[in-house]
Amino acid sequence: MKHALSAFLMLSLVGALTGCGGPSAIPEPDGKVTVSDGQGNTVTSDVNGKETVVEGTDSTGAKTTVKTGSAVDLSPFGLEPYPGAEVRNDLSTSGTTTADGGTQMVSVIMTTSDSHDEVMAFYKGKLKKVELESKAPESAMLVGVTNNDSRVNVNMGKDGDKTQITLIATKKP
Repeated sequence: MKHALSAFLMLSLVGALTGCGGPSAIPEPDGKVTVSDGQGNTVTSDVNGKETVVEGTDSTGAKTTVKTGSAVDLSPFGLEPYPGAEVRNDLSTSGTTTADGGTQMVSVIMTTSDSHDEVMAFYKGKLKKVELESKAPESAMLVGVTNNDSRVNVNMGKDGDKTQITLIATKKP
């Protein structure tokens, strides 16, 4: 699954770089692959067995870095993993971009035996402003802003007899 996500990320970035001339791939001795469109846009992918790092630079010099497959730190977003939940580091993603001054983002997938109502109450307590709250018998969603102005989207759904939590947060500098 991790490599499928890595391949998807790489193909998405390669697709974004394809233009009239098409991209050129430059394999590096350390196993990284760099793709360039010849117009100053490049993407480098490094799959080192545990995590995947994809870095891109556009023609203006703005850089974007995305990492998958390793633990992410939620503290810069004023958040923490749900207590007792199993965090799926293999499916978690973090990234930054300099295009708009350094926006950070994380995406974390967790599972817990607690109900989505309990998860909702926990994350609701972390928000200074709730913008959207939605509940259904098998799922729930919470959107809001934390005390440090990070934007948060928490989606909850059934995963067998457990609740799967997908938490996405962004923070501008």
